[in-house]
Amino acid sequence: MTFVDGVANSFVANLINLEDADDKLKAEFDLDDVYYKSDLELVREGALFIWLIGKEFKLGTATNVAKLIFRRTPIVNEKDMQEAKKNAKIWAEFFNGL
Repeated sequence: MTFVDGVANSFVANLINLEDADDKLKAEFDLDDVYYKSDLELVREGALFIWLIGKEFKLGTATNVAKLIFRRTPIVNEKDMQEAKKNAKIWAEFFNGL
């Protein structure tokens, strides 16, 4: 799922159906639905998250739960990017020479 737009205390996201890639859906979520409060800083355009829906069992009682967990991706700086491009070029030349 990908964050698209945020307004006030909610945001709209594109949903991906893993069983049907052509199934295009959007949903609006409340910021209160973000499971880890430290994830709130990750809620922005292009952010990836997982929407977990299920049942939680505690002391013999089942409760319906839904959790939004945002994906933390490493920050790539310019030096890392240049090194990756350099390595990609080396490997491309190697494979093109085969």
